[in-house]
Amino acid sequence: MDISIAEQFDINDKEWSLRKCKQFLKFVQIHPSATSIDKEPNDENHVFLPKYLKSVVDKTKKVYKWKSKELDDIIIAIVRFLHEYYPDINKYQLNANHNEKISQWNKNYSKNIDKNKKLKQRNQIINEISSRWIPGFEYLYDFEEDEVLTFMDNHGILAIVLETLDSIRFKHRDSLIEEIEKDPKIMSVIFFRLTIIGAIGKKWITQDFDKKMWNAIKTVNELNNKNPTDSDQKTIAQTIGVKTFKELEGEDISQSFGTLSLTDQESYKDDLDDLSNIKISQSVGIQIQEEFLKDLNVRDVFFGSENVKTLPYSSKKLYVVVDRTPTKLLQKVGDFPIVYIEWRTFTELGPRNYPPSMALPLNVKKKFDDILDTKLGLEFRSSFSNLTAISLNWKIVDGFYTNRPAIVFYVIRKGVIPIGGMPFPEIIDGIETDVREGFYEMTGKYSEDCREYLPYVSTGCSIGITGTTLAGTLGAFVKDQNDLIHLLTNDHVIRSDVQRTICQPAYADHIDPIEERLKYETAELEKLQSQPETTEFDNMEKEKIHRRIRRLKEDLENARNENIQFATYEKGLRDNYTIDDKNHGVDAATASLIPGLRRTRETHFAISGLAFKEISIDPPIQLSGLRDIKSIDDPEPIYKVGRTSGLTEGYIKEIDQPVTINSTDGSRKILENQLTIFHGVLMEEIKVQGINSFPSKWLDRQILARSKGDDSFMKKGDSGCVWFDKNGKMIALGHGTLCLPMGNYAVGSPIKVVFDALNVKPIV
Repeated sequence: MDISIAEQFDINDKEWSLRKCKQFLKFVQIHPSATSIDKEPNDENHVFLPKYLKSVVDKTKKVYKWKSKELDDIIIAIVRFLHEYYPDINKYQLNANHNEKISQWNKNYSKNIDKNKKLKQRNQIINEISSRWIPGFEYLYDFEEDEVLTFMDNHGILAIVLETLDSIRFKHRDSLIEEIEKDPKIMSVIFFRLTIIGAIGKKWITQDFDKKMWNAIKTVNELNNKNPTDSDQKTIAQTIGVKTFKELEGEDISQSFGTLSLTDQESYKDDLDDLSNIKISQSVGIQIQEEFLKDLNVRDVFFGSENVKTLPYSSKKLYVVVDRTPTKLLQKVGDFPIVYIEWRTFTELGPRNYPPSMALPLNVKKKFDDILDTKLGLEFRSSFSNLTAISLNWKIVDGFYTNRPAIVFYVIRKGVIPIGGMPFPEIIDGIETDVREGFYEMTGKYSEDCREYLPYVSTGCSIGITGTTLAGTLGAFVKDQNDLIHLLTNDHVIRSDVQRTICQPAYADHIDPIEERLKYETAELEKLQSQPETTEFDNMEKEKIHRRIRRLKEDLENARNENIQFATYEKGLRDNYTIDDKNHGVDAATASLIPGLRRTRETHFAISGLAFKEISIDPPIQLSGLRDIKSIDDPEPIYKVGRTSGLTEGYIKEIDQPVTINSTDGSRKILENQLTIFHGVLMEEIKVQGINSFPSKWLDRQILARSKGDDSFMKKGDSGCVWFDKNGKMIALGHGTLCLPMGNYAVGSPIKVVFDALNVKPIV
């Protein structure tokens, strides 16, 4: 592979070329799947990798574009340039000993010990170099914060360091050091983010830049045939005037951590241990299975630690996410303390003041919207398995809203980081960040009018999958491109791997309630009959129960004879759908009506007109088309009719600033990301019978709605309902709730995106 450096870089302006190399390497580290980078105005006057990078116009801006398969060759070309030209232009070329350099880092670190953890990590790098590296080389250091840090000697590149060190990078660093122990002249310590870019089944597909950079450096060293000179360590050290390797090994390494003691060093290293350092025995695995994974009250199980800013660092714990905290708490499993997290509970109260009345700045909203698909895209989100939602809001500091915009990350428990995860960045693209607790939940896992068997199937009524206990809401009737009528609801309401038939009402609202009531009345009757003495009142009560039981048996017989099946699942989507290069989340599906089984009233609701009269609407609203979310005013009322809560009134929150949701039922989501810890022990028990687990899907640009009163706008069982205005224009398709300390919000997909994704049209 012969690459002419003179043709690939501007060797007449090496300072510019060096800066461009740093910029490119840092960019592909953060965005491994990217194939373009913005051009700067000054780039037009320079040459930069023309063999691989093409200058093109993308929309209104100029970019460098490359093919992903050529990334390895591009990195090799950059390393060759650094290898040949970096020593001539680096300002920090020093004949310095290690202690002097460590002293410089300690001085910088001590000033910022409470401000920046990055400096502590880099200080550790320097310390480890002093104890591992052969002294006597001419080292080159670049001290600029967040820039590429490069170590070289007069034989070639020793290391390229991008970004900062984090926990799971220790493993890659150590394996590389072991690989090149026999050839110290080409020693390389490279720290890169190991980015997860997707998954196939249970196998994660990663973009391993440690390996890419190491292979590039080895290739360059082989091309240049940089063989080590025959000389011992002591002779090299005497030439430069520094201590020998053995003498450096004996120094008190605690000094390189500034004020940290040896004990605190170990605590710090323990805190950064990677996944491979957590191992559980077969017996512990079996105990976790029996105690937690077979318990329907348990939503998730994961190993993690507390993200504390002061020493000592927290030890690893097993976190158990439950619907309700058990009365009998298990304290430990093996050597791991157990911490219970109850779903929809918060460690912090809501803000003690109102948010600013002014709108968020337009330039900040635009920037957030732009980076939602790029810097905040799936690649970023995959690093944070406890992330439930992302939004733009005013930053909260010490319990009070400020007037500073912030990207808000919602997690199931603030201050807890699952092992394998990392803390959130404090600033992204110039926008501050904020971390809060929040819980997303689908509202279709389980107004009496909406739950009954209806002679005319109408919108807002109970529907479900035949033979299951799941229940949701029929949102609307729609037409396909052939004008055939279908029902519209959420994909998570009617999708099933084993059954495609849809019923009205859902089984949970049809036979099950009658059987439960019959069971209760029968038990009450048996209780009265078992009494040794009865009064006249008892006899009267027994007669009333007998009559209720007879009616219930008749109702049960009639219900069993009713054919409640009426539709068949057609198609659906629970994922992002792209329009105009922007992702919009959709949780929607259609089902085709089975001819001749049930009659329908396509634009009417499954509630009486009295319900509308109670909120001063007469005549009742009927569905009549679509409305763009952008045309809604903040105080304008909206409505929905759902299987559980019937007719409710609310309003859309922050219409021009939607939220991104991690759509899942919460079952085993973080556990799935930690399977390597369990080494296969728990593989068979992750999907527990009785839990209908939906894969985690990010739904971008979702709409939030709040109830006009104290109650929720949507509840469990309302999934699939449409939100509409006073004229019957549909606005969104509701699919879940987001529970925050400030209150509960209904979550919906923009209706126009839903119709576009499913290729359907409204009935008018």
